[in-house]
Amino acid sequence: QEFDEEKVPRLVMMEQASAHNTPTGATTAAVSRQASVTVLTVMSNPARDTPSADTADSLDRLIEHIVDDMREPVRVVVLELDRVLCTQNGQLLRNKTANFIESLQLFKQQLYFGGHERLSMLQQWLQRGMAEKVKFYVISDEQSRMLVSLLFSVDLLKFFASINPNNERKLLSHVIGYDHRIYREQNGKRHLILLKLLQLLQQPHSSLLYIGGDRDTIEHIQHIDVCKTYHVETGGLIQGTLQQIDEKFFATK
Repeated sequence: QEFDEEKVPRLVMMEQASAHNTPTGATTAAVSRQASVTVLTVMSNPARDTPSADTADSLDRLIEHIVDDMREPVRVVVLELDRVLCTQNGQLLRNKTANFIESLQLFKQQLYFGGHERLSMLQQWLQRGMAEKVKFYVISDEQSRMLVSLLFSVDLLKFFASINPNNERKLLSHVIGYDHRIYREQNGKRHLILLKLLQLLQQPHSSLLYIGGDRDTIEHIQHIDVCKTYHVETGGLIQGTLQQIDEKFFATK
């Protein structure tokens, strides 16, 4: 999606932009898994109590690669809207439209996010991330236009957009609702959406952090090694969870 930077108030009128396929290379997660298997195979082989110099050198390189993979900085953060960016009040957004959001008073729009103070907390955290060149995306099972209208109304949309490299006067939207092309092509399945984003952004798996509120989704993404994950168990991000995320995934605290 893209929109004119000078026409931000009309974001709800923006059209879907085509997603461009880009070839994806070998992933660091796959290499790490292979490295782990190789290490276990060699170390468990009784016939190799004294590894050769070549084997020891190969192991050193594999272990070094695993460590480097673990240290890969987070460059992309994907947040769920429901029970992460929004509080549990976000469930009230189901099946709402952009026109409905625009008809609400500001304080009612803010309530979906827990009120003015919590929004200020989120804005500060997102601003720090953008200062570190982190890109933020938001996913929801709701309509994209409604999401754009809602995020714009509470001054969050600016954190979920980036400059279009093909036209600096336009911005690319990072808001993925049920009518977004990526969502539709992946049938809304989170692990497939994340894999598609990795492909389009040409990023290694370990550079993406998915923050969600559904335990089953988190466990599935972890099981197949799609990316780094964080499970929000508090019905929405709070100061304590943001501190934990910073300490675990970011150098800046």
